[in-house]
Amino acid sequence: MEYFIDKNGNKWNSQKFTREQAKKHSQNLVNCKDCIDCIECVDCYGCNSCNNCQNCDYCNSCNNCQNCEECNSCNNCQNCEECNSCNNCQNCKECNSCNYCVACKKCYKCIYCINCKNCNNCKFCKKSQECNDCRNVIKAHRLTGETHICL
Repeated sequence: MEYFIDKNGNKWNSQKFTREQAKKHSQNLVNCKDCIDCIECVDCYGCNSCNNCQNCDYCNSCNNCQNCEECNSCNNCQNCEECNSCNNCQNCKECNSCNYCVACKKCYKCIYCINCKNCNNCKFCKKSQECNDCRNVIKAHRLTGETHICL
């Protein structure tokens, strides 16, 4: 694979970008190093296909990130740390496999989060505070065949 590379080790795939586009994107990166196919990033290192990042480390396919660390496949993140496979996150910390987060902290494998804290292995969260392993609650009470929302 061929890349256009700038003086900071940032590079753009020559099959996706023209030389002129790569130069323009290079000028729009602020204090970035070793990024791949990034546009308008700020203070990033090792990002991949990111847009509008700030203070990110090891992002991958992110959009509109801010203050992320070790993000992976995120969209519309803000203030994430060690996020993984998130969409529409806002104030996540140590999130893993979330989809519609809003204000999760230490979330793990949530799907429809809204305002969660210390979530662990939930599927259909909504305004929950200490929703720990909702699937076990559902299984213990034999609640099957319907949608359940942790309170």
